[in-house]
Amino acid sequence: MARAPEAGDGRTSDITQNPQAGEAHPRPAARSFRPARRNARLSLPLAASLLGNAALLGALGYLHFAKPAASGGRPAETRAVAADSVQALGRLQPAGGVVNVFGTPGDRVAESTVALGGVVAKGDRLMKLSGEAEQTLSLAALDAQLREAEQAKAAAAQSRVAKLADLDAEVRQAKAKLDAEVAALDARLAAVTLQEARAAGELRRLEKVQAEGAPVADQDLVQVRTLAATAKGELAAITVQKAKAVEQQAAGEAVAKAKRATLDAEADRALALIPTESLKASRAVAAQKVADAVVRAPAAGRVVKVGARVGDTLGTLPVLQLADATTMTVVAEVYETDVAKLRGWLAGGNAVAVEVDARVVEPGEGSTAAKPLRGTVKLAGVAPMIAKNTVFALGPREDADRRVVEVEVTLDTESSRLTADFIGLQVRATFVAPQ
Repeated sequence: MARAPEAGDGRTSDITQNPQAGEAHPRPAARSFRPARRNARLSLPLAASLLGNAALLGALGYLHFAKPAASGGRPAETRAVAADSVQALGRLQPAGGVVNVFGTPGDRVAESTVALGGVVAKGDRLMKLSGEAEQTLSLAALDAQLREAEQAKAAAAQSRVAKLADLDAEVRQAKAKLDAEVAALDARLAAVTLQEARAAGELRRLEKVQAEGAPVADQDLVQVRTLAATAKGELAAITVQKAKAVEQQAAGEAVAKAKRATLDAEADRALALIPTESLKASRAVAAQKVADAVVRAPAAGRVVKVGARVGDTLGTLPVLQLADATTMTVVAEVYETDVAKLRGWLAGGNAVAVEVDARVVEPGEGSTAAKPLRGTVKLAGVAPMIAKNTVFALGPREDADRRVVEVEVTLDTESSRLTADFIGLQVRATFVAPQ
C-alpha cells in the first residue's frame, strides 16, 4: 500500500505496478527546488559584497605593511640587515673575466676543433676560416712582387755602379789625353825656349861683332833676327796652348763631378720608383689576414660557450668564450647608500670578509646541502662609479631600478673550486664588518 503524503511534506509519491511480478514499487518522490533558487538569488549579492571588502582590505594591508619603501633603491628584504653587515646581490665570474674570441666578420667557419668545456692553451688553433686559402695566395703574390722589387732595386744599384765606372774611365782617359798634351806642350816649350835663347844669343854676338867694326853680312843678321822672332812667337803660342790645356783639365774634372751627381740622382729616382716599402706594408697586412683566418686562443682557459659551428658565417658576435675559473670572484652590486660604510671598513688597507649565499652543491653521490662560500674584498675592488644595477632580485616586491657600485669579491680556493661551473650565477653577498 502506498503511503499518502503528509501535509506540508513538500514531496509526492507514486506507485508503479510490475506487470510481470505483480509487485508494487514506489516511484521516487519529486523534490521541489523553488525554495533553493530563491536562496541562491539572495546569496549572490552578499558574496560579491564580501569579496569586494576582502580585496579592499588586502590592498590596504599591502600598502601599509608589505610595499617596499623607496629608500635609496634598497629592497624590502634588506631593510632589516644588521648595522655591522652590508648585503648586496651579485654574480659569479672568473677573476680574469670571460674572454670573447672573435673571427673575421663575413668569413665562414671551415674547420673547428672547439669542444664545449674543453681546456685550451694560449695560441691553440681553434677554428679555420674559409678565407685562409685566399689570403695565403695573396700573401704569396705579394712575396713574389717583393722579390721582384728587390731584384729591380739591386739592378738599379748595379747600373749606377757601372755608369759611375764608365764615367771614371772616361774621365781618366780625358785626363790622360790632356796630361799628354800638356807634357808635349811642355817639351815643345822647352825646345822653343832653347831655340829662342840661342837665336837671341847669336843675334847679340853678331851685333857686337858688327859694332866692333868687323864685317857682318846683312843676310846673316836678318836670318838670326828672324829665327829669334820666330822662336819668341812660337814660345808665346805654346804658352797659350798650355794654359788652355790646364783649363780643360779643370773643366773636365768639374764636368765629371756633375755627371756623377746626375748619375746618382737618376739612380736614386729609379730606386724610389720601386715600391719596396709599400709592398712590405702590404705583405704585413696580408700576413695578418692569414693569421686572422685562423682563430687562435688569445689566453688559456676553458671553453664556456661556442657561438659558431662549421659552416656558419661570422658576424660581430664572438665565435666562442673562454674563462679561466681557477680563481672566482663575485661582482656584488652594493647600494649607493651602503658604499660609504663599506669604504670606511676597508680604509687603511683592511680586508673585509664576505659570506656568499649561493645554491652551489658539491658534486657527487649523497651531496644535497650547499656548501658555504667565502671571500674577501679590499678597497681596490670597490669601483669609483655609481651605475644602474644589472642584477635583478627574484622577489616580486624588489625594486628593479637601483643605483649601485660594483665591488669585486675574491673567493677563497675552496669556494673557487665549487663555483667553477657556475659562471654567471646570481648570488647574495654579505659583507661583515671587521671586528
